Amino acid sequence: MNEIVHTPNGTVEIYSWKEFQSDMYEKMLPALESIHAIQPFTSVWGPPRGGLFAAGIISYWFDIALYIHPKTNEESMLVVDDIADTGKTLSRFLPLEKRRYTIATLFYHRQSSVVPTIWLREKTTDWIKFPWERKMTPD
Repeated sequence: MNEIVHTPNGTVEIYSWKEFQSDMYEKMLPALESIHAIQPFTSVWGPPRGGLFAAGIISYWFDIALYIHPKTNEESMLVVDDIADTGKTLSRFLPLEKRRYTIATLFYHRQSSVVPTIWLREKTTDWIKFPWERKMTPD
């Protein structure tokens, strides 16, 4: 269970490097392997900052290209991010999601306009502090 901290700006879930590693190797990669067996990924893209750590691991695991900028013409690209919170970042992949893109996130918030193909945890606090973030809140 992740640590929950109460701040003047609301509740914050502390997500550690250990939890990230466990989630990636014990949950995310096995789930992605099932999809990859049916429709192999040709590349992975993770938004800079939040998705880049997971994208790097996935790129090595599946031996696929990791793009700094998403390729909209890519045959079967995997899009990975830390959270589908509002859905703004991931929404540009919706028109093609069924055809080409698999979207995977560590966390999913019910308010998101995008429901990822795979998500591991549900956001239930005001903020999640990921290990690659410096601040406890968005302020």
